[in-house]
Formats: sequence, C-alpha cells, structure tokens
Amino acid sequence: MPSLNLAKRTQPQGPTWRTLRFRLAVWNALVVIVTALVTLIGLRQGVRWALVHELDQVLIDDAHEIVLSINSVHHGNLESLKIDLERMAQSHEHRGWYVKLVDDRGDQMWATQDARPRLPRPSIEEDATPVTFEGYRIVQMHAPHAIDGVAGIRVGATLDRINEDMARIDRWVLLAAAAVLLAAPIGGYWLASRAVHTLGEIITTAARLRPNHLEERLIIRGSGDELDQLAETINSLLDRIAAYLNVKRDFLANAAHELRTPLAAIRSSVEVALNGARSPEEYEDLMVDVIEECGALEALVNQLLLLSETEAELPVAQFQQVDLNELAFKAVDMFSGVAEARGVKLRVGRVDYAMVEGNRSHLRQVLNNLLDNAVKYTPAGGEVTVEAIVDGASVRLSVADTGAGISNEEQQHIFQRFFRAESARTRSPGVGGTGLGLSICQSVVHNHGGEIAFNSAIDRGTTFTVTLPLADNTTPEESPFQGSGMTRVVSILFVLFATLASVAPLQAAEPTGAARPNIVLIYADDLGYGDVSINGGKIPTPNIDKLAQQGLSFRDAHSSAPTCTPSRFALLTGQYAFRQEGTGILPGDANLIIKPGTPTIASLLQSAGYKTGVIGKWHLGLGEGKVNWNKQIKPSPEQIGFDEHFIIAATGDRVPCVYVSGGRVVDLDPADPIEVSYAERIDLSPSGAEQPEKLKQRWSHGHDQSIVNGISRIGWMTGGEQARWIDEEMADVISGQGVEFIERHHAEPFFLFFATQDIHVPRVPHSRFVGKSGHGLRGDAIMQLDWTVGQVLDALEKHNLADNTLVIFSSDNGPVLDDGYVDQANELLDEHDPNGPYRAGKYSAFEGGTRVPFFVRWPARVPAGGTTDALFGQVDLAATLSALAGAKIPTGACQDSRGELDALLGEDKAGRPHLVHEGRDPHSLRMGSWKFVPAGPSRDSLNPGPPTKVAKGGALYNLSADVDETTNLVDKHPEQAEAMRKKLRAIATSPDRS
Repeated sequence: MPSLNLAKRTQPQGPTWRTLRFRLAVWNALVVIVTALVTLIGLRQGVRWALVHELDQVLIDDAHEIVLSINSVHHGNLESLKIDLERMAQSHEHRGWYVKLVDDRGDQMWATQDARPRLPRPSIEEDATPVTFEGYRIVQMHAPHAIDGVAGIRVGATLDRINEDMARIDRWVLLAAAAVLLAAPIGGYWLASRAVHTLGEIITTAARLRPNHLEERLIIRGSGDELDQLAETINSLLDRIAAYLNVKRDFLANAAHELRTPLAAIRSSVEVALNGARSPEEYEDLMVDVIEECGALEALVNQLLLLSETEAELPVAQFQQVDLNELAFKAVDMFSGVAEARGVKLRVGRVDYAMVEGNRSHLRQVLNNLLDNAVKYTPAGGEVTVEAIVDGASVRLSVADTGAGISNEEQQHIFQRFFRAESARTRSPGVGGTGLGLSICQSVVHNHGGEIAFNSAIDRGTTFTVTLPLADNTTPEESPFQGSGMTRVVSILFVLFATLASVAPLQAAEPTGAARPNIVLIYADDLGYGDVSINGGKIPTPNIDKLAQQGLSFRDAHSSAPTCTPSRFALLTGQYAFRQEGTGILPGDANLIIKPGTPTIASLLQSAGYKTGVIGKWHLGLGEGKVNWNKQIKPSPEQIGFDEHFIIAATGDRVPCVYVSGGRVVDLDPADPIEVSYAERIDLSPSGAEQPEKLKQRWSHGHDQSIVNGISRIGWMTGGEQARWIDEEMADVISGQGVEFIERHHAEPFFLFFATQDIHVPRVPHSRFVGKSGHGLRGDAIMQLDWTVGQVLDALEKHNLADNTLVIFSSDNGPVLDDGYVDQANELLDEHDPNGPYRAGKYSAFEGGTRVPFFVRWPARVPAGGTTDALFGQVDLAATLSALAGAKIPTGACQDSRGELDALLGEDKAGRPHLVHEGRDPHSLRMGSWKFVPAGPSRDSLNPGPPTKVAKGGALYNLSADVDETTNLVDKHPEQAEAMRKKLRAIATSPDRS
C-alpha cells in the first residue's frame, strides 16, 4: 500500500488579478461607480426638468393673465394693452421675458421691446404647450377676437439662467464622480481584504488538520454572517468525521477481537490434530469444532459485509416497491417452526396494506433480525406478535415479545455494534449472536428514511417499532387480520390471504361493462325504518317498495349519526364526524365544513370520469367567513367534487329560505338583497313568536323567528322576496332538477346525490297529497317523498338506464314526530310505527337513531327480491363506490370507510365486524349482534323530553334476542362490555378502515 503523504501542501499562487480579493474589489468598485454615476446623472437631469417645469408654469400663468386682460379691454383700445405689456416685459427683463400678439396665420402683429426670436417663426401646434426655440421657452395661447385682428398671444423667456445654474451643477457632479472613481477601488479592496482574511484563517487552520489530529476547530467570530456559518458547518463536519473515525476505530478493534476468537479456536483445533496421532473419532470431533467455528466466522463476515453495504446508502434510484404485507407473512412463516419448537406463540396482529420504497433484501433482513431476537429471548409459553399499521403517510412495523425485557442500563447501548444484552434477555443454549443484528437494523432503516425505536420493561417484554414512509402510490385497503396460534400450514394460508387482499384493489381499478354503473343515491330526511310500507309501515309507499322488491333490502343498515349534518359529513367524506370539530347540527349561515380538496364520494367518482351532481338538502355549510348571499358563494359543493348543484343551504326550517345553484341564489333580485343572522334580530317584521295566530302551521318549540311563506323559522332573514321558496312546491322543484340532471347526462357515467327535504319539518306537502295518507301532514309528506322517488326512477326508465344504474335509497337518521311544529304527527299516528321494532329515533344513541331503511337496486348485478342482515354503515359508501368505479383513494383519506362492495351487492351476509353510531353525547358501538351504549344521557323517545341516563358502566344489549334494547346485560357480560368500551376508545384515536 502506498504511504500517505500528510506533509503540509501549499497551493501555488496565481496572478494577482485571479485572486478572490482582486475580483471582489473590482466587482465592488464597478457596482459603486455605476450606481453613483447613474444616481448623479439622474439627479442632474431631475433638477433641470424641475427648473424648466417651473418656468413653463410661470409662462402658462402669464399667458392666462394676458388673455384675461385682452378680454377686459374695450373694443379697439389696443394701446392701453400694449403699455401694460411693455411694463410687464421691463419688470421681467432679467429673465428675457417678452410677449407677442399674433393674427390667425401666426404672424406677429405686435411685440414687446427686444422680443426674440424674430425670424423664422416657431412651430407651435397646441395651446398652452411649451416649446423650446433658439434658447427661449415659448407658450402660445388662443385669444378671443376682443381686439380686431388679434387671434392669439405668445409668451416667452430665455433659458440662459437655467443653463447657468445647470453649468454650476455639472461642475459639482463631475467633482463627485471623480471622488467616487477614486474612493470605490480603494474602499472595495479594503472590504475585500477584510472578507478574505477570515477565509485565510479557515484555510490555515484546515491545513493543519490530520486524521490523528482533528481536535482543532475554526474560530467563530460571533457575527452570525455567512463566514461564521461556513466555519460552524466545517466544525460540524469535523465533529462528524472525528466521531465517524472513532466509531470506525472501535469497530475495527471489535471486529478484530470477534474474528480472533474463532480463528484462535480453529488454530488450536488444527494444532491439536497435528500434534501426535489421533483416533478417527478424535479427528472427527476436532473437524466438527473447526466447522462450527468456521460457521460462526462466516456468519460474522456476512454480517460485516451487510453492515458495510447498508452504510453505503444505496441511491433511491436503486430502490423498488416492497410489499410489507408479504414480507411480514413470509417472515412469520419462516420462524413459525422455530417458535413452535421453543414453545413460543407466534402470531400476526393487524397488518394493513402497505407499500414502501426500498431494498427488499435489506428490509427482509431487518424483519428477520427482529423476529430472530424476539423468538430467542422469549421463554416457552410466551408470545411474539407482528403488526404493520398504516398511519398517515407512514407505516409502523412492530415486533413485540413477552420476554424478560432489557434493563435500563443495557437499553442505552442496544444499537451499539458487538453489544450483547445478556443479563435481562436470557438466552437459551446455542443461540449466541454476534451483537451486530440491531446495529444492522438501525443502519438499514435509516438508509430507507425511517426510524427504529423500542420500548422494553423487565419481565413484561420488548417491542421494536420500525417506521417507514409509504410509497407514493400506496392506497391502504381493508385487510384486517387477527391471529392466534401460528403453524406452518396456517401461515401459508395467511400469505395467500394477504396476496389476494393486495390483488383485489388492482382488480377493482379497471371496471368494465356492468361493473361501472351510473349511481343514484336517494337520501331522505328523518325517515324511520318503519316509515316505508315494505318494512311494515301503514302509509303506502309503492315506489320505494318497488325499488326494494327489484333489488336488495337491508335489515341492519345504519346512518353514521342520529342527526343530519354529521351523517351527511360521514357519508360524503368516509370519516366519522366526531373526528372534526364543528360538525354538529349547523345553523343556516354556517361555513362549509368539508375543506376544499378533501376527497369525497363526489371527487373520487369525478376522478374516475363520472359527472357529479347534488340536488336538494345540503346542510354542510357554504362559503367562508360571513356569507354574502348576494354574490358568488365560495367554497360550495363545486369545491369538493360536485360538477353541479341545486340545493337548499341547510334545512326547511332554517333561513335562508332560498335555493342555491352554481354558488348563487336562484332568482335573486339585486335590488332586494338578502341578509341572514343567527346572532341578532335583523327582521323587523312580526315574528312567529309575536303573531302565531297568523301562521298557517304553528311552531311547538324553537321555530319562532322570521316568517317565510306563512311559516316561522329558526334564524332571521330579510330581503330576497322574489327568491324565497314556496314549501308546497319544494318537492316538485327538487324532483324536477333531479330529472333534468339525468336527462343532461344520460349518455355518460353520472353520480347523482339526490337529497330530499321530506320528511323533515316543516311538513308542508303539495295540495295533491294533503289528507291522502290518513296520518296527518307527516304521513302526507311520506307519500310525497314516495312520489319524488318515482319521478327519479321514471327518468331512469325513460332513458333506458335502469338496468345499469345502481340506485341506493336511505335516510340520514331515524324518525322524529314533534320536531318543532304543530302538525298532528303524534295525534294522527294511529298504528303506524315510524321506528319499527327499534328503540327511540332521531337524536338517540339507541338503535332507532341510526337504523334506517336501506335498499339497493342494480338489475345487472343484484338479484331482485333479496334481503340481507349484513351490518352496513353509510360511512362505507365512499370506499365502496370508489372501488366500484375504479377510483383511487389517496393515502389518509376516507379513514373510516371500508370497501364493503360484497355486502352492498348482497354477496357478503355478515358485513362490517363493528360500526360506530355517533350520538349527540355518547357514541354507541355495534359488534355483531352486540350493542354497547356508554354512560351518558340520550333521547329515548320520538318527541322532546328528558333524556334517559345510561348508568356509569354503560348498557350492553344482545340484539339477536332483545331487538328493542330493554335488557341491559352489562353485569352478566362485563368482559364483552369492556372489550367494546376499549374498541370505542381505540376508534376514537385511530382510523377505523381496518
């Protein structure tokens, strides 16, 4: 090896003009000189312009004054004017001032003494426009013919005084320029010398550094400038180099020590074999020892090579996409035999779909090392669990054991090379290692832009967690897995399951033919499970019944909440509303609560080529800040994925009582602007509280403010008389808009979110439905809702779209009777049961609050006349419809929405494993046939009244035997209640997609 020449090397000095000092000085001088000259010349020209402008203004004022004098002179009295003008010329003689009277052709008729110039005549095109001619500044102005023959005047003054002033200024400018030309190079060179001086110190200090002499550091002057930053950077680099060299020295020393042991053992065995004759059995034993030591030596060398390779930091260009699911299952499969032999229970917990960019073999080595350690240090009867959980843009891969743990002292050195934690994590015989495994894991993980951490406690076990960034195109899918025991055969099945789960999204990404239907989601308001006749209701609903009979009826489908705003938020975003503040029941002037850019059903289907539209009730807010209802309202549904919208902003019982289309109020008269307030009264006309006798439908509670169409509402509103809706016509208007949307887009894939106002209060059906149900206005509104559904279905039939259109009918929450108006909903209920066999309704955490009618019709895929008991949540429609359309859900979006397409089409009879029912206070949980309601108050009626208080331990019901939730089993099954309580807590803090 050639020797290293560490003697001090000096850089050859080049010509002075090539030095940094010289170049800085030249550039500084040039910048200063050019800046100074431009400034001086600009200043000089500015002064001249100001002086000439001042003279022009004086001449113009004089011209105006002379014209006024001409107008005041009596006819023919020219002599008196001439005398006055001569007097003025004499008083301004020092400025060379003069005046001329000219005729129509511009010829001189008279001039003051010494007037210049005489000939030739100056060219003056416009009045009051100064011109320069033969050293004079001249202004001409038209004069009326007050004096015969006089058509205009010319006033002039010499520029000699200005030229003299400018000559003096020029001398000062030249002196200043000379001073700059002299001072700039000198100052620039001085400044450059000071700047380069510090660089010289850096060069001198750096030249003294040696590999064995790295303790010297550059001086930090404390100025905080770039040179200080450069010195700090170099010092930091030197610190890292010194630390790296120290680590390398220790590593070489430790590696030499570790290599020496097997080599010494091999040498000793060979020497023993050579010293004297041995029996064949003795030679065989010695060779076995040599082979064992060679195996240990080979393992150590391989690990050293791997460590060296990982520290080389492979470029990202050499990375490939790695499926962590496959790695996890294969690793568990590989170690399952060893674990079984040691009496260790090896299981897979939650494993999300996760793709990362990296080196497959290196990542596999990380997982193998962690599993190897976990199995080694876990005693018989213990357990090792592997999980991969997607969290936002990263995935957490964890290996947890129930071994002896690592002591606090050893935890400080756990990632050091050749360190072995022996005291706490007792080894079984023959499982000794090299002490490089965790160091290799750390190096690999850091090389992949991730982090590795651990948590350990004596006698409680250790968990190692590797956090890696997800690949850009990773789309977390629903691949939950809960394992118990792990054998080789079962683990192979798990690998097959993981592979199928990873292929399923790819198959859904390219739908063709009947797999890509039009989608119509009909969303009723406050319609209970028992409000439709096919579910036992006493009010005829032939169109809804026909829809159900032609498709699939769900008996256990749920809205996400027992009130409208959070249900609609969860349906569109695929995220439980309780995860975002401000998603309760909104006032009519609330801002849009779905932030623009948030993936929604509409935007996801839009990305897949669907035309999207929302017609009817919105109640998710509009605009930002104080909404101006008289201008374009943004953001609106268009900013979250809807190509078109025709909506009511909130509900029928809240102002503003107008339709909004394309972000503007429909039929608004600009001369009659709208104003809305929920904070203070702005409507001075009589309110519902003040004149209830004049209302066509009285309020019972909380609906007593501005009156619109003879009905008092929540909130105050003024203006917009021409734009206000008529409640009796609302169903016709909304259904008409829905039909028009289908007609416009029948030739292309479309998604229509058709959200009716019926049967929300105020229930004001059209006259053709009033009295037809026999159950009062609420029943009549149900019949009107059914008619509306028929209009949409007829439009599909008209354009031959029924066979390949997925129609979903449901409601945003359970039923309510008295919801603010006196409409005889209770008095005329008779035998009709709005919530069917279920407890309570709207506003309630009990089953009737969210179990709603849910029907699916798609003749091309769904057999007619079917029923299903699959547990299904509206929150799943985002992921389910996206999968159907081939739309990709971005990472982290729709975090509570599961792809339940099989359940939606009737092919999966079980559905969701669990489902949250968001309440106004407690959030209840369904898990199979079990229903858990935590402690807290909840409405327990279809009318206002004191809430039922669920006791401290919560309430547990088995719906398979107790559908109306009358028997609390929390004391008989405390373990089930506790498991569901924990599940609720877990869902509250993490996504529920898997």
